[in-house]
Order: sequence, then C-alpha cells, then structure tokens
Amino acid sequence: MGIKYWSCNKRGRTSILKTNIRNELRDNGMHNHLTDEVKYYRTLLKQKMKTRALSSTESNRNVVLEVLKENVDAKMPLDLKYLNTYVNKDPRNNNYTISKDCDISSELKVIVENNQFLLYDSGLKNKNSVFVFSTEENIRHISLEKVLLCDGTFKTPPPSGFEQIFTIEIKIRICFFQ
Repeated sequence: MGIKYWSCNKRGRTSILKTNIRNELRDNGMHNHLTDEVKYYRTLLKQKMKTRALSSTESNRNVVLEVLKENVDAKMPLDLKYLNTYVNKDPRNNNYTISKDCDISSELKVIVENNQFLLYDSGLKNKNSVFVFSTEENIRHISLEKVLLCDGTFKTPPPSGFEQIFTIEIKIRICFFQ
C-alpha cells in the first residue's frame, strides 16, 4: 500500500525505484549511479509545497516560506517567483460554490466613482448565463482598437455555476487593459 514509483531522469536510463508514502526507499531497481541530491530535495520540496497549498488556505508565498523554514537544509535557491509556480492552487479544489440562481448585488455592479461595471446580465432565467464586466470607457477603447487579444479559460471558474471566463484585452501605449 502507498507505493510511489520514480523513474531516472538521466538520458538513456530506464531504471525505476520505489518509495513509500514517506519517501523511504523500498526497491532501488537497477539504479547504478549516484542521485543528484540537490535535484532530489528540490523535487521533494516542490511536492510538499503543492500538497500543502492544495490542503490549506494560506497564500502561495506563505506556503513556500513555511515549507522552506521546515526544510532549512534543502539546498534550494530562494526564488519566490520561481517557487510560486509549484504551489498554484487548483481552482477545482476550492470549497466555494455559486448558486445557479446567482444574483449579483448592486454594490458589485459598480466600481469607483459609481461607474457601471456590470454592463450586461442575461438574467436569472437564462440557463446559459452571460455577464459582461467592463466600463464604458474600456468599451470605447476596445471599439477604437484594430487588434484585440482574446483568451478563454475553463480552469478559472468555480466548480459549479460558470464554465468559462473569456477576456478581451487591448494594448494602449505600453499597458494592457481587460
């Protein structure tokens, strides 16, 4: 029970070793060269960070710092931007849901200086709900641009309720606006 399989990452090697859940060696197979200890510790730390991030509500930065504190002798460079990529949380594991009868409160429909932010709402009765969030100023910018950058993702929305988030971006001088 609880066996992890590891394959050698050296080119041309096909050996596999087995560890238990606590990463204690069970079977070394035909592994005939020394392991790269730094790479091994990095892999273990990345795994600890990912596991902790998915099971806690801490920020990515705190997860990285706490795991590094617990493993001071890990011989790992402290590059937080690099490490944050290993602890990004999987949005499907969040504990929140959106009701199928989603009604956006009036305070969330406006932004600074009472500018309208929710420009379109297809309504609660529409089974394929669509919301358009933007400002009239941003819509004017978009309508004047010749090049639009569009992106749709199925990974960001909460697990129930919405299926896709679609963004339109434009370049104004050197800044991008959504």
